Amino acid sequence: MPSTFFDDFATALKDYTTDHVTIEIVDYELLPSFGAVLNKDDLFRFKVRVTNNSYLIMENIILEMAGMDAGAGSTYAEVAIAESGPYVKQMLHPDKSSGFSGFTLNAKGLKGSGHTTDWFYGKATTATGSGISKDILEVGIRYWGANLEHLLKHSTGGGAAKDVLNKEIVPI
Repeated sequence: MPSTFFDDFATALKDYTTDHVTIEIVDYELLPSFGAVLNKDDLFRFKVRVTNNSYLIMENIILEMAGMDAGAGSTYAEVAIAESGPYVKQMLHPDKSSGFSGFTLNAKGLKGSGHTTDWFYGKATTATGSGISKDILEVGIRYWGANLEHLLKHSTGGGAAKDVLNKEIVPI
């Protein structure tokens, strides 16, 4: 008979980033920083803000960035960690081959439960069509590890387990 608790816990871990993490592309800018229209072959930069909204400490977070599919084997954008490139359709950051580990997010309510990255760079590679906005880039979490320390050490309440001392007190 399977353990319902552990099955439910495994599912909760699998769904944790969907249910309890906010990922935002922030500080978008065209390069050079003039104009309001993103043209094919233009460069842009952006940061990523990741916020942990629940009780696990998230360790060694690796982000995955990819240009959205534009059909015929192309994407609307390519990404890079430096303005000079190289620009690729998909990348992990930090790349495990670089020797750098990912970043850590503390549990909600603790200092460090949110993180904003340094700049990432993009290149518009395929036009979306005149007057048509489309999702051109996607950022998500590819890998992370769960640390239960905050959840286990800082839980509140003692639960229902109690005992009472039942004795007769006799008057003097």
